[in-house]
Amino acid sequence: MTERCNELRDIKASEKRQKDDDDKYVEKACKGSCPFARSDAIEDLCDQILASKLSSAPQLVDYSKKISACPYLASRKAVAYSQLVLLPYQILFQEEARKAWGIELSGNIIVIDEAHNLLETITSSHFVTLHAKELKSVLSVLNDYLSRFQSRLTSVHKKYLRQISAFANLLLTYMNHASDKHKNYVETMTAFAGKAYLAQYKFDVLLKYIEQTHLVMKLSKFSKRLDGEQNKKVDSAYEFSVEHLLRTKDSPTDSQSVSGCSSSQCTSSSFVEERTAIALALCAFQQFLQMLMLNYKDGRLIVECASEKDEAKISYYLVNPASQLGDIIKQCRSLILLGGTMEPSETLIRSLTMYCKIDPNKDLIRRSFGHIIKEQQLLALTITSVSNMKLIFTHGKRETQEILNLLMMTLARIAEAVPNGMIVFFPSYGYLEVFVKQMPINTLRKVKPLFIERRNSLPALFNEFAKSARTVKGALLLAVVGGKLSEGINFSDELGRTVVVVGLPYMNSEDIIVKEKLKFMQSEFGPKSGTEYYEAKCMHAINQSIGRVIRHCNDYAAVVLVDLRYKSERIIKDLPSWIQPRLCHATDLNDGIEHLQRFFRSMNKQCIPISTNNAFRNIS
Repeated sequence: MTERCNELRDIKASEKRQKDDDDKYVEKACKGSCPFARSDAIEDLCDQILASKLSSAPQLVDYSKKISACPYLASRKAVAYSQLVLLPYQILFQEEARKAWGIELSGNIIVIDEAHNLLETITSSHFVTLHAKELKSVLSVLNDYLSRFQSRLTSVHKKYLRQISAFANLLLTYMNHASDKHKNYVETMTAFAGKAYLAQYKFDVLLKYIEQTHLVMKLSKFSKRLDGEQNKKVDSAYEFSVEHLLRTKDSPTDSQSVSGCSSSQCTSSSFVEERTAIALALCAFQQFLQMLMLNYKDGRLIVECASEKDEAKISYYLVNPASQLGDIIKQCRSLILLGGTMEPSETLIRSLTMYCKIDPNKDLIRRSFGHIIKEQQLLALTITSVSNMKLIFTHGKRETQEILNLLMMTLARIAEAVPNGMIVFFPSYGYLEVFVKQMPINTLRKVKPLFIERRNSLPALFNEFAKSARTVKGALLLAVVGGKLSEGINFSDELGRTVVVVGLPYMNSEDIIVKEKLKFMQSEFGPKSGTEYYEAKCMHAINQSIGRVIRHCNDYAAVVLVDLRYKSERIIKDLPSWIQPRLCHATDLNDGIEHLQRFFRSMNKQCIPISTNNAFRNIS
């Protein structure tokens, strides 16, 4: 729930005695609160949810507006009476969130979808970053609050507020010293606690005080009040500048007056931005404190330095996410992990065995099912060479002009040979940008209308691609493995008749977080486990991209893997089980094009019916 919602709910109807013009006291009602927090309306909305009359989020929102009821509060109320509850990962994996929503695990069955990302999702939900600038804001608000209410605070409140202020100051001092190293590095939590002198603090006590006193919300309100006082001064300056402008409208100094007015408005706007930043800083500070409550062995501190000390930051990284699953597994009746791309699963099973005390022979049941399509509805193909030149997209070779030219030739030839929608997945945004920048991209536009996924691409990109893909000429989409289009959208029927995966999307082995994760895996599970994890992450991403096509029993598509390494048995064994027996290796690009042409001619002759599913509903 947002800060603004809490503020509205805290306003109570009250009566105040005020003097009228005759100097007599009169009773004046001072009413206020959130108009969507009425208990009778929330009860009504809750009943509608439980009666299954509101089956989608848009319906829920529309009806809640109609009767002025908060859908959040009504949904939370309905949880206690529900037999099936759908909730995001973040609520399930964080104990405080479960308590807030009234989620009871004991005796219940938990089903986790897209479980191939389970460990990474737990890690990301516990990743917290603190900037030096944010810490300074927290310290400033704390000190101002202590100073303003010095005479009204009890000795207990003063004690805890000073401890929190001192703790924030120690973190800031640590970050300032770290910046002197001019190098990003990783610190164990034990080493960090020693260097920052954190052993003197009882984090559980401080956190309990922050939560019970609603300190974050109080400080945020206090900060807003301070901004309001500052804004009054700004408004006065603004009124003066407008008055001056009216008095001197015919003066040659008009431009100066206008400039003054604009400056005042900008200053007012900056206060709003600063207030929002302070609220976020306070939340980040509390979250960081929560992470310090976890087992020190399971976390790492990522220190990122900067030339300006204000730009330095520290991040908590949960290197052992499986440690957070233990309590969930103990409490629930059963845990079911579902996914279309669960393999390779060695890292997950190994982690569950070690940290959650799971016996793989007694407590674990594994089931794997084939695809619903017939064998002739899929062409799985590797293309590993063009004109006797090998296609290898390793970090050292993939940006060479020779490889880029071969890739352009390969994509153009494939696009000419296949109908409707064709999606090409690149290993990273960086490599896609290099390809688009250095190659004559109009070559591809001449074959099919071209669409390119950017880091901040909007849903409209997919909608435009879908319209073009359904035409005779079709469309070509350049996307990224691990991007939004490779995870959240299904390219069924004409939207995805061909999917091409370029190279293997290995993580950057020089990244300090990746290095630390591999180091942890090797220390916990043996020297080979780091390499297994590194390759498993890559193959999960590839398998997710491949799975974007062929979404129902009447669908058909070609999957083209472009890289010499796809001929390796080590890579093939980690491809989906329904792909492996169908995989064929083209001798060169010309042979691959012939395979594609034969496949689509065969599909046209069979006239497989097209699903009437609305592809636009697949946007997540």
